[in-house]
Amino acid sequence: MPTALSPLNIVPKTKKLPKITPHTQLIKKVLPFSKLLLCKPDEVVITYEKNSLSFYFVKEGAVEISYPGEKTKTTVAIIDKGEFFGEIGFFDQGPRIHDIKSLGNTELGIFNKESMDQMQYADPLLYSSFVIFLTERICKKFRKILAEREPLVTYGPLLPTGVAVTTKQK
Repeated sequence: MPTALSPLNIVPKTKKLPKITPHTQLIKKVLPFSKLLLCKPDEVVITYEKNSLSFYFVKEGAVEISYPGEKTKTTVAIIDKGEFFGEIGFFDQGPRIHDIKSLGNTELGIFNKESMDQMQYADPLLYSSFVIFLTERICKKFRKILAEREPLVTYGPLLPTGVAVTTKQK
């Protein structure tokens, strides 16, 4: 039972603490170069096969990444506060491969060529640190995709057939 001077009585209850990463300071420094986009619930941010010369940072809220199918969409991921998305399309300037919409009220920071050029001019060291950070993130995404690819190659073609799948244990 807590007493009057117990730490349970003097420490205020708080919300979930923010996730602190080694790159938190870097992100705080680059965000002023982004343009703010306020999204309403279910607002489309990116459309499949459209070229987009921007990438995004989720400042508040979340977005849903989905793949449009013939009859139904497939949700691929939910990107939460504090995460980037769209970096690959920004750098390779290819068409988007997913639809992205806001889940609830969402605040996004938009980075485009103009904002990246401004950052490079204003603070070349910050710019190079940010580009290295983004490159590392892209590499991690590709490594994750490659690690997940093998089970999908085996399982994917069997989905429409209803055949039971057995995988080998390593």
